[in-house]
Amino acid sequence: MKKLYDRNELLFSIAAILLYVIPMANLRGAVGDASPWSVLYLAAYAGLLTAFLAKHGLCGRYGLTSWPNPRDYLFFVPLVVLSFLNLRGGIAWNYPGASQLFAVGTMLLVGYIEEVIFRGLLFKAISKDNLRQGMVISALTFGIGHITNLFNGHELLETLLQIVYAVALGFLFVTLFHYSGSLWPCIVTHSLIDVTSVFARGGNLSPINQNFVGPAVILVICVAYSLYIIGRSRRA
Repeated sequence: MKKLYDRNELLFSIAAILLYVIPMANLRGAVGDASPWSVLYLAAYAGLLTAFLAKHGLCGRYGLTSWPNPRDYLFFVPLVVLSFLNLRGGIAWNYPGASQLFAVGTMLLVGYIEEVIFRGLLFKAISKDNLRQGMVISALTFGIGHITNLFNGHELLETLLQIVYAVALGFLFVTLFHYSGSLWPCIVTHSLIDVTSVFARGGNLSPINQNFVGPAVILVICVAYSLYIIGRSRRA
């Protein structure tokens, strides 16, 4: 693995993404998120990935060794809003028994892994030569990757909206990572967004609220906060 990384960092990042996306698409289609098998695969993947980065002294390069000053980033209030937006319709226990806990475990690991491979590995590999291209590709690939939800029973409109706001979230996260040097705010926010979706009482929301108001709020926050971060960093 280290030889591949040293020879071609971009190819390594693409391999890491494929090793995550393909097995998880199959697992989600077969057993769903609320399964111990999903948690086991993700835990193994996250463990191996983290061990590789730690062994070769790469944690700092991918923002895993620092936390930015909250005062410099509006105390991350926009991220807090995004983290709990899924709960605007109320809280529910959506899976029977321990399955709810497996779903939580899956979502926590998904948030960590996706930030490391999309915002960390892929972005860093591309941005060495072209920063803007790295930011755009990192956001787009993260969003388009949600198209696999079509194969897991999600409706077309729902999936398309997920892609749109996932691109917006991806751009916000890569902006925050690039200018702060830390991936942890992105990891925590991403994980909380996914975990709160497990507890969301979506039935209490109107179709307009669920399909349009929520994504619109995400888009506004992501654009506004990204512009704030970029503007603040240029003034510094």
